Amino acid sequence: MEVTPEFDGPRIVRLTITSDDLSSIDMKQISFRVLRQGAPLPDMDSIADAMAYLKQHRPQKGPGNLDKKFYAAFVEAYRGLAHTKKPIAILSERLDVPHVRVKSWAVQARKHGFMTPSRKGVVSGDLGWRTGLGR
Repeated sequence: MEVTPEFDGPRIVRLTITSDDLSSIDMKQISFRVLRQGAPLPDMDSIADAMAYLKQHRPQKGPGNLDKKFYAAFVEAYRGLAHTKKPIAILSERLDVPHVRVKSWAVQARKHGFMTPSRKGVVSGDLGWRTGLGR
């Protein structure tokens, strides 16, 4: 059995399975988690603008200070790294800020609708309702 995934960034868009004798047992052995690990690494140039913006700006604290440009850049960078399974750690390292701070940005981005809510054990950088592209 040969399994060939085709990727659009980190997402599998087509899966080709070739075999002379394919059974349901063979299908159960296919691990999408393993297939997704074979996704091409993100081109850091594609999220370079977002990373540059995040390095230069920090969200302002206090009510009424929702920095939409900051969170839009954060979501773009997060989505570019989402398939690595450790986007917060990578962003923390690249931006030279504490892990807890980047995690709080993710919480705020989800709270304010820039990203969809997270699920336990799943890294999701799907766009939220505020971006106009989410649900």
